[in-house]
Amino acid sequence: MKKLKNIILLLLILLSFSSCKNNNVEKLYVIFNEMKNQYGDSILIKYKNFEILVDAGQNEDAEEVSKTIKENVKDNILDTLILTHPHADHIGGIASGVLSNSGIKSITTWIDSGALYSTSSFQIVENIKHSFIDKGTLYHAAYDFFHTENLSNRIYLDVDDNVYIDLFDTGEYPLPNSTYQGGNINNVSVTFALNYNNTQFFFGGDISKMIEERLENRIDKQYFSKDKFTVFKANHHGSTGSNSLTMLDIVSPNMVLISSAISDNNRSQKGVVSSQHPYPAVISRFRYYTNEIYWTGTNGTFVCSSDGKTCKVEGKGRTIDYYFNNQLVPSLEEKDKPFIETKWFETGK
Repeated sequence: MKKLKNIILLLLILLSFSSCKNNNVEKLYVIFNEMKNQYGDSILIKYKNFEILVDAGQNEDAEEVSKTIKENVKDNILDTLILTHPHADHIGGIASGVLSNSGIKSITTWIDSGALYSTSSFQIVENIKHSFIDKGTLYHAAYDFFHTENLSNRIYLDVDDNVYIDLFDTGEYPLPNSTYQGGNINNVSVTFALNYNNTQFFFGGDISKMIEERLENRIDKQYFSKDKFTVFKANHHGSTGSNSLTMLDIVSPNMVLISSAISDNNRSQKGVVSSQHPYPAVISRFRYYTNEIYWTGTNGTFVCSSDGKTCKVEGKGRTIDYYFNNQLVPSLEEKDKPFIETKWFETGK
């Protein structure tokens, strides 16, 4: 009898240990930096000791982006840098010293659209890129992943095979180091999905409706499974020329994350006087699929965490003020709220 009791006790201890172990699931973090000047993207992805920076915002965003990198990249090694396209609201932070100011000593892989662009910010970023390449950084233009033998468009994070990126062929990536001839350079945006067990994230930079509709025939119908929790990073800051119903049908999002800032004319005591990114018509499209919509304008810098099954958003509170009915809306009051629960949404703007 005593032996049986000891066996039962041992089994209970083992079950308790197993339960504790399951509760300590490693989390994936996707950090959206608050933007300061109307447009912009800068997102840091972190899983264990592997970090990916997707874009770096405008010049004015450099301080916030640098702060996020310092807080999360402890070994001063940025594992992957993805610059979706060469507009200043995506690369300006790099040109303004984000990498050096945050203490980054090494970048393992640098990925960009491959398109040349005739701005001073772009040339500064190119010089920085080549300085890292000279120190051993591996560089690929998006085109390479679909036209180079033995180069896979699936990139595994070294720390875990359950976490990986799949780049999508939009059919718009130019030859590396060439001038894009397609007109709207937003459309060269590096487009990809981040996967972690049962959760998926879609990133499309600033692609337009034209590219979104093309993706309908370029992404496997089963890729964004309805059995998985899917997060959609709004294309082009929530503009009406993107975020089509075709795009939303492809991903069928459970959650939408939007990156843009409160515009200057909506910061005064007059309140929210005009529509801006994200536009009301786009919010309505998102709501066909989910009410879990978060925006850096109202949440400030926020963290979307995944346990591999579902996702949760926690905001830090915005630093830019806005007013509702002549009253300042407290920043911390809305830091964790979905957009449809904010005072901003009540304005209909």
